[in-house]
Parts: sequence; C-alpha cells; structure tokens
Amino acid sequence: MSGILQDKACLIVGASQGIGAAVVEEFFNQGARLVIAARNLEKLEQLARGYQDKGFDIHAIRMDIADPEQVAAGVDFTMKKLGRLDAAVNNAAVQSSYLQFADVELEEFDRLINTNLRGTFVTMKEEINAMLKSGGGSIVNISSLGGFIGFPRMAGYVASKHGILGLTKVAALDYAKQNIRINSVAPGAVMTEMLANGTGSTAEGRALIESKVPAGRIGAPHEIAKAVAWLASDASSYVTGITMPVDGGYSIP
Repeated sequence: MSGILQDKACLIVGASQGIGAAVVEEFFNQGARLVIAARNLEKLEQLARGYQDKGFDIHAIRMDIADPEQVAAGVDFTMKKLGRLDAAVNNAAVQSSYLQFADVELEEFDRLINTNLRGTFVTMKEEINAMLKSGGGSIVNISSLGGFIGFPRMAGYVASKHGILGLTKVAALDYAKQNIRINSVAPGAVMTEMLANGTGSTAEGRALIESKVPAGRIGAPHEIAKAVAWLASDASSYVTGITMPVDGGYSIP
C-alpha cells in the first residue's frame, strides 16, 4: 500500500533523536526517499543503517544549521542524491539555559537566535531555492508552544520560536503562487530525551506536567511526526502559513 509520501524526495534536518528520529520513521512508513541531517553524524549513520538494511533509500549527512555553508552543501547533496526536493522538515535547534531574563548573557541569547532562528531562515532559503527548481514542495518547521506563549526563564528560546512562526507566515505568502507551502508544528510536552533527562525524569515531574495538559498525559514523538507527515504531503495541499499545535490541548485559551 502506498503512503502519503510515496516516492517523495525529502530532507529532514535535526533527525538524530527525539522528534526528528520519529519523523524519519514516519516518513519511512509513508514511502518517502530521504536525506537525514544533524550535527551528530555518528548517531545519524547508525539510524540510517537500520533503514538501509531494509533496502530503504536514505542518506545521512552532517549539518550544523548555524553554518550557512554546511546548509547549502546539505541541500545540494539532497538534490544530487534524490534528484529533487519535494518536502523538508526543519527540526534542528539548541536548548535554552534556564535563567531569569536579566541574568541572560548576550552570548547565550545570540547562541539561541543564531541557531534556532537564523539557522532556520538560512535553511528555508536553501530549501525554497531547491523547490523552485523542483516545481514546488512543502516545508514544515518545528516550532514549540514557546512560539505561542511565554515560559519563564527561557527568553532566548521563546523569542527564537516566536520568530519561526513569523518566518513561516512570510515565506508562505511569498511562495504560495509557486506551489511551495510552508507550515509549522508546535509540539507541547513530548517525551523526548530532553524531557526524560529533565523534568520528566521523576514521577513527580511527570505528574506536574500532566496536570497542566487537558489530555492528562505527555505526548509521544510519533504523534508529532504524524502531523508533520500530513503537512509535508499532498494531503494538506490547500494548507499554508499555519502553525499547528500538537499539545494535548495545552494552548487552548
């Protein structure tokens, strides 16, 4: 049975773990051809081998989105290996130090903006140019609930994720007539490595998170991945410029 991404040429950036790795699995299940990218090439290659052993068309490359030359090289590699670019997922990001606003050093703020926001901008530029050559495509940016609302002690991270929503809207308007759709997904509390090693590492911490989610539970990475796959596919062909919360109802006013 064909999947919703059957034979689509796709690039997943930030694919080595967590939501990114779940997106790889979902795209595999939906029939996509893949280039996967992240800073940790060793972990990526290990992930890719599991799919290559099944005869899946997947290639792993190192990419740090804070480095425009690596981004350009990665998109060029994708075009050469897959022949086109039909869909791209931008999941790469760095996490915030938890400091009160006035205690955040400028270097820390710049680190978050340069990677999470500037890096996403640079990556989108390269992907859009590739999609213009391919006749169109779909870009899905991974934002956060921090793109909608504020969280204490996370000034740089929240600012960067708010910015991704703005980039998504502007790019969607600029390229709607060129058959390029740009959307984003805003995950809520999801049991990734980061959460498991932080607040979610204790029963008390998990209970605190769950108490704030209307659905009463923490999400799983594959639940985010399914939303990403839908937005990347032709099933969402009349959807552009949105940010979809996948958060168990947390963002309901």
